[in-house]
Amino acid sequence: ALAASQEALRKVGISAPDRRMRQYPHELSGGMRQRVLVVMAMLCKPSLLIADEPTTALDVTVQEEILEQIRMLKDESNTAVILVSHDIGVVASLCDRVLVMYAGSIVEQGVTAELLANPCHPYTMGLLKAIPRLAAGKPGPLHTIPGAPPQLRDLGSGCPFAPRCSHRIEQCYSEAPTLRETTAGRSVACHVDTRGVNG
Repeated sequence: ALAASQEALRKVGISAPDRRMRQYPHELSGGMRQRVLVVMAMLCKPSLLIADEPTTALDVTVQEEILEQIRMLKDESNTAVILVSHDIGVVASLCDRVLVMYAGSIVEQGVTAELLANPCHPYTMGLLKAIPRLAAGKPGPLHTIPGAPPQLRDLGSGCPFAPRCSHRIEQCYSEAPTLRETTAGRSVACHVDTRGVNG
């Protein structure tokens, strides 16, 4: 168990794991503590791993090491992984399916590659447009979604995204959309058919 723990810590970039294992949590940096928790979860070889923002505040190199360990766990131990993340790049690199949520409800779901290539919900479109792109020339300003998220204790009867949505219609203010299937394995909660729309 000791050898397996040390090897797992080494794989996620923790140097001198034998010494680190004798330290108290307050003697480790926040990034180290985060990596230790990921290792602890993975060593148990669970049938389901719920990873809530597992790479937040980690540098890109360590982030990739953590994701690789989760991939290995998924493949070698047949572990199902639910990844909760605001980082679409992380989602794209690890997930088979994506569920996009807004104000506590699923607004779109589907196979990752298809959903990211052809988003149907205006919120998903906004998230994808807000990703910084490396391109030739001077980069323009980042896209932002106007307005602010709603107060969850007072959502009202309409679509929670309506005040921020550029595709809204009158129905959006009076009736919350239900999740409906658009194609096989693909669903969206929107009153407006935005397929093929790019913004």
